Amino acid sequence: MPASSGVFEDQRNEGFRMLFENSPDAIFIEDEDGLILNVNHAAGELQGIEHSRLVNMNIRDLVPPDQVEALLERNKLWFTGKINYCRAVVYSLTGKIIPVELHGSLLYFSKKPSLLLILRNLTEAREEENNIRLEKIYFENLFKATPEAIVITDKESRIQRINDQFTSLFGYTAAEVTGKTTWSFLTPPDRIHESEAFSAAVNKGRSIIKETRRLKKDGTSVSVSVVGAPITINDDQIGVFKMYRNITEQKRTREALIESQEKLRNIFQSSPDAIALTSLDGIVIDKNNAAKELFRFPGDKKYKDFSCLSITAAKDHKRARNFMRAVIKKGHVKNKTFTLVKSNGTYFMAEVSASLLKNKNMEPSNLIFIVKDITERLLYERRLEAAKEKAIESDNLKSAFLANMSHEIRTPMNAIIGFSKLLSSKETNEEDNTEYIEIIKNAGNNLLNLIDDIIDFAKIEAGEVSIKQINCDVHKIMKELHSSFEKERIRKKKNGIDLILKIPGSRKELVMLTDQNRFRQIFSNLLSNAMKFTKEGRIEFGYNIENNSAIFYVSDSGIGIPEDKHRIIFERFRQGEFNYSKNSEGTGLGLAISQNLVELLGGTIMVDSKKGKGSVFRFTLPLVQTDIIQNEDIKKLPKMNIQNWKGKVILIVEDNELNSRLLQRMVEPTGAEIIIARDGKPAIEACISNETIDIVLMDIQMPEMDGYEATRMIKSLRPEIPVVAQTAYAMAEEREKIISAGCDDYLSKPIRQKDLLMMLSKYLNQ
Repeated sequence: MPASSGVFEDQRNEGFRMLFENSPDAIFIEDEDGLILNVNHAAGELQGIEHSRLVNMNIRDLVPPDQVEALLERNKLWFTGKINYCRAVVYSLTGKIIPVELHGSLLYFSKKPSLLLILRNLTEAREEENNIRLEKIYFENLFKATPEAIVITDKESRIQRINDQFTSLFGYTAAEVTGKTTWSFLTPPDRIHESEAFSAAVNKGRSIIKETRRLKKDGTSVSVSVVGAPITINDDQIGVFKMYRNITEQKRTREALIESQEKLRNIFQSSPDAIALTSLDGIVIDKNNAAKELFRFPGDKKYKDFSCLSITAAKDHKRARNFMRAVIKKGHVKNKTFTLVKSNGTYFMAEVSASLLKNKNMEPSNLIFIVKDITERLLYERRLEAAKEKAIESDNLKSAFLANMSHEIRTPMNAIIGFSKLLSSKETNEEDNTEYIEIIKNAGNNLLNLIDDIIDFAKIEAGEVSIKQINCDVHKIMKELHSSFEKERIRKKKNGIDLILKIPGSRKELVMLTDQNRFRQIFSNLLSNAMKFTKEGRIEFGYNIENNSAIFYVSDSGIGIPEDKHRIIFERFRQGEFNYSKNSEGTGLGLAISQNLVELLGGTIMVDSKKGKGSVFRFTLPLVQTDIIQNEDIKKLPKMNIQNWKGKVILIVEDNELNSRLLQRMVEPTGAEIIIARDGKPAIEACISNETIDIVLMDIQMPEMDGYEATRMIKSLRPEIPVVAQTAYAMAEEREKIISAGCDDYLSKPIRQKDLLMMLSKYLNQ
């Protein structure tokens, strides 16, 4: 104290004064009674008043009344030297309670023992301490309560602390792992290098986040996200903070999401329909392979982020905008048809459906379009509709055809039945009978022609018409046709018609390689139509040669054909105009048959006609000429002489009595013996019991045993007997079936006497 006293007594010491005045801590000098002898500026700031006002105040005036005794007791301790430091609170004159740290020293001031008190305001220090304490509490709570596993290591990566979540995740307690490195027990063998590199990087002051695998105590693996961060104090690293998050489920979910996205992407790309993802204003963001293929998009940038309106036909732009607005409003719109355009400029019809996509906030984000090219489907539907209309028309035509057939069949049948009854009348004379017989013959021929037309067309429809090309004398056939139709003209009393045959004067003959029967049939059909639809004027037929074709024609001055009917007259059941003439008798199949036959012979048929101005039908055939005339094919057969077949035995197998009587009457003039069997079984018995039978005429359709079975049995017993089938069937498969059953030949009903005798002579005259 003495040494100090000397220094402090010297108030002239400038250094003391400077220190006293400029100290940031409050300084009080007081005597033993508590009288304040001097203070510095900081003391005034602590008390909240001008520091000079504190001089000559007593310290008892600076504390509440209830604190005065404690203050005086503490002063005694200061003056007796028992304390030189303490912490207390100061009550400022402004009402604040301020924590302070007090340092006290005794000195002499104005030659009196005095106390020098230095008061350091601890308000900020207290706040800092509180903050540190709070931070520590926060850290501890976080360390314990966080759902993540936390480990704290020192600079050498040795574990210092772990939390309970670490134990929950990995199964290790603090006692088991403290002092160990994490890679010594957590890291799988294949990840040790990774873990060491991770710790080394964090020890160098880097913060790192990594996804990896770690091992639990039970040996199972767990996927984790590891966060490593250095712990530093004053830029000095003292350890490492690591946090482990279990991301096993998250990783599974993420992998499942990636897999789902990949599946969706694959579905998107592999869809056979074109799919495009657009913005709400129709800018194409993405498109699948089908869309690229459908629109023929090249790979250049021109076809990235383009408007869907650019691939829509201009006429549909307004509809397309309204379509997108409707999708945004309703959420989806299906199956609207638009005309779209490919990158090469070609147009096609498309069926478009679209849906609205929303983001995670359920706000509209995108549009997805599905586009189907329906061009082929629309064409198919149109063809189907046309086919339907055609079928309806065909059905109507068939109905008309059936009605017409009823009329055409009943008309000759009416004549046959009516005049047959007149023939049986005793009141008719010889002249009448001759006329009636001629009428019956003509009606029968008309009926047979009708049936022939139907059979021919059925053969054509079934593809069963066979063409037999032989040398054909065209001039001879045309002259025969002229003679035949001249008689027809006279019979029908069409005296106002001139029938003219025109053969080129430069040609004495024309021999072609073709099917003469079909050639005759084509010309006959065309001449029949001309005769049917011409009341007066002329009918001319002939031919011309052009290049390597023969052009045959039939022209008339008849009713003509409207130009819009030129195509359909060659269709089945057509007769130009249904209601134009009541004289349009026939099947309506003649031109359809003729067209098919001409095409089978390698030619074409055409018509030139106007309504009311007549018609010209032309058909061309390839001109394959030959100089050799095969007489056996084209010569007219001589008149058939009645054969003498006395001693010959003919077995007629026929269940219909009228047909059997007809055959018997046809054969009787030959003198042959005739045996009648009404069914297959009696026929077999007759062949067994009568060895003199020379030939069998076998009906095919019989009630008990048909002709097929009877023929097989007869041929198995007596293979040498010729069997000739008599059938009403005309189809190729039926003829093949007849021959396959063992028949040697066949005759088609109705059977003419000439054909029957020629067939019998083929086998009986051998």
